This record gives sequence, structure tokens and C-alpha cells, in this order.
Amino acid sequence: MAQICRRPYNGDMTPTISPEQRRALDEGNGQPIFVVDPERQERFVLIAASDARIHGLLRESTGSGRWSEEKEARRRELIDKDIAGVITLEQAAELAILNREGNEHYDKIAPRPMDGARRLHQELLKKRGADILESCHARRERGELPTTYLY
Repeated sequence: MAQICRRPYNGDMTPTISPEQRRALDEGNGQPIFVVDPERQERFVLIAASDARIHGLLRESTGSGRWSEEKEARRRELIDKDIAGVITLEQAAELAILNREGNEHYDKIAPRPMDGARRLHQELLKKRGADILESCHARRERGELPTTYLY
């Protein structure tokens, strides 16, 4: 079985499967194996990189695919199945591909509004500064701060 590591958690480290996972893979006759991380309370899937069902997930995007109403409709249908808990492994792989393609499409046609976020951040910093200054004035009036602390 091939190992998959799309984004290693450090540049030199590729995770390896445990003996318990290897036994499950051997007993599963090539079927995907679901594993649970109890700390995250999340399920993961061990699947061979050679499995044709995941080729679309592993290939790097070329950005050449066109986004269409049909793809969006299929994506929504798969999301509904995922929420209902009836999505198959093949459909989950298809959904992941459609999500990636859709995100790439929307990032091209409507980039995230960073300028607006920066303006909001500056406004919040100014408000925070004004709130701190107002608090200092109030504390000084109550005699909690000496007047020399205010500039």
C-alpha cells in the first residue's frame, strides 16, 4: 500500500501506518479503512494512493476546469448527502474535488476583500485605544490614577 502525505506536518516527516492499521488494511482486502482520532473526535480514511477513486484528489489543480451550474448543483446534492450521513466514499471524493474547484473559481472571480478587513481592523484598534483612554480618564476622576499617568 502506498502512503499519502499531501502536507507533511514538518518538511522532512512522512507519517507511517501503525501495525494495527496495517492489519486492518490487510484484512480489508483493499477497501478503505476508517480510523478515529479520539482527541479530535474525527474520522479519517486510510486508502491506497493507487486507488482510482482518489486520483482527482491527489492531482494538482491546473485551474483549467470550468465551473458550471451543473457542477454547483452536483456539489449541493453531495453536500446534502454528506449532511444526511448517506454519502459514499466515491461521492465524498467527488465532493472534495468539486469543493476545491469551486473555491478556486470563486477566488478568481471574487477575491476575498482584504482591504475591507484591514479598514475594520484599524477602526477596531482606534476604538480600543479610545476606550482605554476613556477608562483612564474615568479612573483618574475617581482618584484611582495620578494625573501624571495621563499624557
